[in-house]
Amino acid sequence: IYAGVDTGRYNFHGIRRQWCNGDKINLLTIGGLRWQKGYEYILPAIKQVVDHGLDVSYKIIGDGEDLFKLNMIVDRLGIDKNVHFLGLKSQEEVINLLSKADIYVQPSVTDAMPGSIREACAMQLPVVARDVDGIPEIIEDGINGLLVPPCNVEALVTAIKWLIENPSMAVEMGGAGRKIVKNKFSIEQEIEKWRSIYLS
Repeated sequence: IYAGVDTGRYNFHGIRRQWCNGDKINLLTIGGLRWQKGYEYILPAIKQVVDHGLDVSYKIIGDGEDLFKLNMIVDRLGIDKNVHFLGLKSQEEVINLLSKADIYVQPSVTDAMPGSIREACAMQLPVVARDVDGIPEIIEDGINGLLVPPCNVEALVTAIKWLIENPSMAVEMGGAGRKIVKNKFSIEQEIEKWRSIYLS
């Protein structure tokens, strides 16, 4: 039984934009700043995406013990204009940032069942995530996002570039993600499953 997402609250009202060549693309990750979340792999990937001439802004919501180290990596890579550590945010602020994002990225090395991915899907965002632990239970590769092998910078670069270069498919994946959350990960689904167990 999965913890349900409030799909009424996590809801992008409207149709996601299909960006054009040269538009700034907004990437977002939510997660504590620690090694399990895989930031040491996504930051070099962002560097490569920028070096390919793509205009991206990568925002990270979260705090943690690795902030100083990650800022050092950002400075060393020369991507301080592209990467923004936002710290902790309220739920309303998170929803607002999800509504302004174009692609959600979950570069975790290990991650049991991230609620942030389900929330991103509920907000109609295509997802790039690692094929680890419980993540494939949420992300169906090629349907509502792209799954990549763990600890693989090049795979992250390829997936992010593919979504940026295929905006119509990115929007389609976002819509599919919303449907998957409503059918499998909504609060209503969680309540019904608990009710079924109780009655049995």
